[in-house]
Formats: sequence, structure tokens, C-alpha cells
Amino acid sequence: MNPTLVVFSLCLAFCLGAVPHDRIAKIFKDFDKNGNEIVSDTEAKAFFTVYKQSASDTFVKKDLFVSRWMRTYHDSRFVSEALYDKVDMNKDGLLTDADIPIFYSHVDKNKNGIEWAEFEKVYLAWYNELE
Repeated sequence: MNPTLVVFSLCLAFCLGAVPHDRIAKIFKDFDKNGNEIVSDTEAKAFFTVYKQSASDTFVKKDLFVSRWMRTYHDSRFVSEALYDKVDMNKDGLLTDADIPIFYSHVDKNKNGIEWAEFEKVYLAWYNELE
């Protein structure tokens, strides 16, 4: 493929909003409850807790996650299901508390809490895999 065409296509996709930077910023803000621009492991766990049907549940049901994710972040069903599968880091088909530390260490490359640049890079990579 022509490199100029590739660059033009990427620029066009960005300008038209195909790359969901505003959406990623909202997700990051929802993770970062204390607003210090770094997501702690506690904040990451709390973020996923809201997707549980009840506080005593040991896992997040996929259908509940997908419907809430779609409603909150306006992603398609396909993207929402794929994100659930991505965050299921141990690939057992369930999003459990065991997945959160794995997710956290996957995103937090410099081991000082998840910063915006780390979060954006991982989410964009996941999102782009789906296209």
C-alpha cells in the first residue's frame, strides 16, 4: 500500500473521530477516582467492581459488563465484548479479581501507577486490533 495513502487514512480517521481519544480520556478519568492523574491498583479494582451485579460477586458477568460499557462509553457491542475478553487476562472466560493485578501490571509499564500515556497506549493498541 502507498505510504502516503496510509498516512492520509490515519489522519482522516483521527480527524473523523475513529480513534476514540475523548472516550479513552473519559475511561481514564473514571478509573482515576482521586483525580491525581495516576491510577492506583486500588482504583483499578474499584473500577471493575461497579460492573459486578452485587458486591459479593466473585466475577463480572460478560453480558452485564457489555451492556454497561456500551451505555457508559458508547462503544459497539463488538468492541465492548472484545474489551471484556482483553481484560480477562488469564483467559478463563471470566473477569475476576484475579485478572485485575495482571491487567494492572500489563498497563503500568514503569511500575509507578498507571499514567495517562500508558493507559492511552494500551487502550489504543487494543482498539486498533479490533479494526
